[in-house]
Amino acid sequence: MRGSGINKLSFISTFDKIWFDISRKSAPVHQNIEWISYHIPKTAGSSLRLSMERAYSTQAIYGVYRQSGAKQLNIGGNIWLPKEAKVIHGHFRSHVNHYKYFPNAKRMVWVRDPIERAWSFLGHILDVKEKNPQYQLLKSRYLDKGINDKAKLFECLINDNELNHFLFTYQRYFKQVSIEQFDFVGSMHCIKKDFARLSDFLGTNLVIENKNKRTESKDLPTAVRRLENLFSDEYDVVGKYLNK
Repeated sequence: MRGSGINKLSFISTFDKIWFDISRKSAPVHQNIEWISYHIPKTAGSSLRLSMERAYSTQAIYGVYRQSGAKQLNIGGNIWLPKEAKVIHGHFRSHVNHYKYFPNAKRMVWVRDPIERAWSFLGHILDVKEKNPQYQLLKSRYLDKGINDKAKLFECLINDNELNHFLFTYQRYFKQVSIEQFDFVGSMHCIKKDFARLSDFLGTNLVIENKNKRTESKDLPTAVRRLENLFSDEYDVVGKYLNK
């Protein structure tokens, strides 16, 4: 997960942020934000961000993650943004209040086969270990007890109501605002076609930047694919947008 270090602020914006933090003023309505990009983990969000930075500019794309306002947006709060920002992009869920704070913004999101996305995200946690907040619970509850086979671990997590929220993420991301209300929905399974469609939508030429690309979906074990029916509520949310 990314923090505020992803954002390179201009001198003026850095000063403005310091003054905002000191004065504790309320964040204004952000009239200049053109797009809100909801980055669901393991759905090509990093590639999209890099592509949009090339199309706009680095400072025009503001990353909203754990240390730069994601928690506030998740619960319907407002956040400080630099004046240069035209797009906000990060791991935060949809909320009806975003219509109020970003009145001119359109909404975009990318989706992926639910069980493939969940499998890939588990691989990400196992790769980054302590850098992910869920890892320590995963370790103490399963890894330290000898459950190290990824497929077995995945099956255990599905039935763990304390930890399985990161597997069933679509239901949380679209709880407040349904995916049908988004202006653009792209699918990782037809990424070239949908990048071209988004380029037309934005009136610019987006170049696909392949970043953090994982291949587990191609090697999804048969035993894991058989658990697909347990993700039926997730498929109900995004199934018609996958275009597989």
